[in-house]
Amino acid sequence: MEKICGTAEISQKVENFGIELKSISKVDRIRSFAKLLTYFALVVSLSVGIIFIQDWKLIIILQILLGITFAHGLELQHECLHHNFFNSKILNRFFGFLFGVPMLVSYTHYRVQHLHHHKYLGTEKNAEIFDYDESSLESFNKLFVRAWNFARIPTFFSTLFNLMKGKYPEVFSTDKAKKDVLIEYLVLVTIFLTLFSISVFDLSLIPLKIWFIPWLVFGELFHFIIELPEHIYCNKTTTDVFLNTRSVETNPIISYITNGNNYHVEHHLYPSVAVHNLDKVHHPIRHKIEYLSVSYFDLFREIFQKATSNRS
Repeated sequence: MEKICGTAEISQKVENFGIELKSISKVDRIRSFAKLLTYFALVVSLSVGIIFIQDWKLIIILQILLGITFAHGLELQHECLHHNFFNSKILNRFFGFLFGVPMLVSYTHYRVQHLHHHKYLGTEKNAEIFDYDESSLESFNKLFVRAWNFARIPTFFSTLFNLMKGKYPEVFSTDKAKKDVLIEYLVLVTIFLTLFSISVFDLSLIPLKIWFIPWLVFGELFHFIIELPEHIYCNKTTTDVFLNTRSVETNPIISYITNGNNYHVEHHLYPSVAVHNLDKVHHPIRHKIEYLSVSYFDLFREIFQKATSNRS
């Protein structure tokens, strides 16, 4: 599975807006290792804190931070699947898989489905592994269920059973991809069942405290918040990336947590650009972006106003 460009990059190749794409598309190994070490340092330190601290209020705070870290890990996985994290396909897959373990997300499944999304965004063939659309906001109950992704575990097992029966998503076209995704799902389910059994049979509450609660109570919510803005209330009937995708201007801390996902128009326009350089794409094209929010507060206020008006 090679790098592919999106429909926007194909149509906009001549018009590069004066951006030197080659220089800002190089993999920065030092930065990648720094992000990798920061991620795993946070996972370990927060987990240790949760295990040994006695104050339940502080434990909840640490679990929230760990949930944010897990959600951030999926954004690092996203960088890996575009092969922008490392130059090596092997390293991208290895660490991309590890980044997805806490949220029970297969690297290969995400990669194949996501590259398909890039290629067919704005067409009837578009299909993303994380599906966020306006129907998620039709009522408080729907929003609550979708934000905390209550179907996450049943969906995982349903997908696994289909894979084991030889039923693969339509976007899987090669035997290698089918083999890789099945192996990854089997590894993930082994990890899940092992830690779930440890908790259920009361052998230890550690998996519950440092994985299930941070993941299912907080991680899924934060991932929903990060991913929801990408195409919500945009014009999904056109392949024009300036009309079918949304970008959000924010501070460096939030941009780090989202791993540059706030610059989503920029990412779809030039998927090969390193995420830390997307701001260099943003400024030259800012005037062309139809759906641009000046902050996440402004974004979600706009989204919920839109959802409220649609319900009335």
